Amino acid sequence: MYFNDISPGRSESQLRFQLIHFGEARNIAKAGAFLGLELILIDEQGTVMQDRFRFHTHEDFQANRGLRGDLYDVVGHLRLVNGQSLIDRPVLDEAEIISMRHVLVHLQTKDGPVMKLYLWDQAAKDFYKKFTSSEDTPTILLVTL
Repeated sequence: MYFNDISPGRSESQLRFQLIHFGEARNIAKAGAFLGLELILIDEQGTVMQDRFRFHTHEDFQANRGLRGDLYDVVGHLRLVNGQSLIDRPVLDEAEIISMRHVLVHLQTKDGPVMKLYLWDQAAKDFYKKFTSSEDTPTILLVTL
């Protein structure tokens, strides 16, 4: 699969690319506070893609909670999955997830507190499928809202 083949939605395809630039964006007005990342990628056909990822603090989330509108994507370290620590690989029960209709993860954002995040219905099933099919215990979670 190449960049030109990408379409919106989920896919099980694999994309091969080379990272040709990795840069950090910082806010010099706030003592060099980290804002996000910029990536420039190239695939095997020579197609170049540029991505920018903005990271938000816990304070950003707090300021926008309860407001109508889009929320930010969340990236963080998994601390607990359904109450189980990641030190020993958690054992997830598919029947329980289907009957409860959710998975509860504790997620810690960069330099922020640990937040409880409920994944409901299809998101819970997708999380279960990805988590249990991974060879190693997943420790990072990207949630797109």
